[in-house]
Parts: sequence; C-alpha cells; structure tokens
Amino acid sequence: MQAISFARVDRHSLTGLRDRGAMPRVLWTRSVTVLGRVFLFSPRFNRTYVMDAGTAENTLYTAVLGLPARGASIQLADPAAAVARVGRFEKPVQPAADENAVDVGRLLPTLYLFIHKFRSVATIARCAACIRVVRRFAPATTSMTVADIGKTAHWIEIQAGVSDCYPRSIITAILCARAGRDCSIAVGILAPTKLLHAWCSSKGVIPYEPVRHHWWFQPLAVFDISS
Repeated sequence: MQAISFARVDRHSLTGLRDRGAMPRVLWTRSVTVLGRVFLFSPRFNRTYVMDAGTAENTLYTAVLGLPARGASIQLADPAAAVARVGRFEKPVQPAADENAVDVGRLLPTLYLFIHKFRSVATIARCAACIRVVRRFAPATTSMTVADIGKTAHWIEIQAGVSDCYPRSIITAILCARAGRDCSIAVGILAPTKLLHAWCSSKGVIPYEPVRHHWWFQPLAVFDISS
C-alpha cells in the first residue's frame, strides 16, 4: 500500500451524509483507479492512499481512514461549475498594478500560514468540522458576496506571501461561513499522477482560484459544510 501525502504537494445539489459528532458530512468514492489500484483520500490523516480493490472495499479499513460507509458514492461529481475570480498567476503572489487593496487584518493570513505549514495537525477533517460548527451555531458577521469572498481570499494570500490550494480552500470556507453561505470543500487527484488539489465552492461557484484548473482533478472526497 502506497501513501501520498497532501503535505508534500504545494500547488496544486450536494447531499452529504453525517459522520459521528461534529464530523462534517462527507461523500467519497472508490471510482478513481489506475491499473486496478484504487485511490482513496483519508480526511483523518490528510493523505491519499493507493491500494488494491479488495482493501478499498474493506469497511473497517475505510473507517480507520475517516471515510464513513454511508458516504461512499459510486461516482463523485465536482460540486464546482464556475470560478468567480481567477488570478493571473500562482507564484509569486503579487497584486495587480491597478488593484485596490483589501484590509484582511492579521488573523486570517496567520491562520493561512499555520494551515500551510502544519496541515498534518490542521487536517481537513478537523478544519471542516470546526467550520461547520461555526456555520451552524454562529450568526453571519458579514454580507459578502461570492465575488467579495474571492477578492478577500486573494488578498489573504497576498498578505501571507504564499499561494497553496489547501489553506486557500479552508480559508475560503471560513469566509463563506462568516458570510452565512453554505459551501463544500473538494479534494481531487490528477490520476495517474500524485498531484492533489483542494477547492472550496459555494452553490457551484469557486470564489477564487489563481489558475482555472480545478477541472483537471477528479474528486476523491467532498465535504459538505452547511447549516
């Protein structure tokens, strides 16, 4: 069995099924295969595992990975159909010359960097669970549109000085929760390569992507973050 770590990759109508406690609803699939080997993403360990079909069908094994049996889907569609704001490049992170700055404070850029550096601690299972609790119990504090969220996410990356899909997806979900918007986080793979990508969308629209390439990636898991 081979493990692909999300930590090693620098760039790159949804119905969820609730797991125990505050764990967000998650749909996942065994359908991504190459030469008989199955790709499974583990939200508990933030890694993608490559295994034989028999192991992938073992519900005890998938439960250890954090994949509830009720969330298994034969096929998993991309929840995103459009991108509201597309950057001109991904690295280096710089604003356009004619762009007005957005005051994003210090907290979210700092959180972005923490998730970027310590994603083995800030796993998608933990982050999505916390965001969903906030979304469910805390009142919306802003009235941002999807376009506003995209511009804010862009400037958070500019302030952080890093452009990375994983913290971007988490930060975007936080912004959606603060605006009272339901959203979902998808994790996909560019099979048969080991390239992973994560993206957050609200009602089918990704607020911000530096490069419009999420459609290259086949979803392995989708986390539904709604009230």
